[in-house]
Amino acid sequence: MNTARIQNTLETLFQDSARWLHSGRRVVFWYDPEQQFASSFNELQLEGVEKLQLADTPFTVKYRLLTLQPNQAFLLYAPFPEPAPQENWLLDIQKSGLTFSADPAALMYADLGLRSRRLEIIIREQIKFFKSRKRTEALQAMGISPDSDERELLLALVAKPQ
Repeated sequence: MNTARIQNTLETLFQDSARWLHSGRRVVFWYDPEQQFASSFNELQLEGVEKLQLADTPFTVKYRLLTLQPNQAFLLYAPFPEPAPQENWLLDIQKSGLTFSADPAALMYADLGLRSRRLEIIIREQIKFFKSRKRTEALQAMGISPDSDERELLLALVAKPQ
């Protein structure tokens, strides 16, 4: 994956206020179970965003995010699979932030500016549709609302461009 593409997507993600449910602290989680993007993470330079590779205990990370640097924007890179909810000690912070992935479906989800993670599943299921640049550009030109639901996304997929 192109590091520049990841960089641009993350910059847009952190700057796009419509993506965030609150205007305060911004934390993005990036799970990479195969560690295929470790070098891309190391190369990233995001202005105003502190990069942190999750290796410490979750309590150390939580203390840093909530107490030491409560207003800092963070990109938290996890070189392991996302833990099950009952084992994820950072789940409360993750739920108040966003989760990022660098696979094609996740990047399209980010490009469209959507909020509901269920829509990423629909994009993943319809990935053949998104392989056409013409169709994806037409879909982006429609200006789909960040709060779209599954029905609205599917209708946009079958709509004729104006």
